[in-house]
Amino acid sequence: MPQVTIQNTAETIEVPPNKNLREALMAAKEPLYDGFHKIVNCHGKGLCASCEVLVIEGAEHLTERTPKEVKKLKTWDATRRLACQCAIIGDKDITINTLAL
Repeated sequence: MPQVTIQNTAETIEVPPNKNLREALMAAKEPLYDGFHKIVNCHGKGLCASCEVLVIEGAEHLTERTPKEVKKLKTWDATRRLACQCAIIGDKDITINTLAL
């Protein structure tokens, strides 16, 4: 099973292949949202970009950017992703930083 290492919390979680990254982080109670966005966010619809993560390693093991990600993250390179819009492909590990801390 793929593992996601959250570098800024030094935690590693197992994530089933093709599982949505936001759902996996939320289920593991990893900090994804900061301050105001803990309460006010789009709940995984790709509208607010408050679940943005920085992919340190393994970006190639995530699904391709969705049109919503392209629109919201147009000024950032492929290492910035919306956790609600991507999933791990196959059985490869990735390392991320959440931007909530």
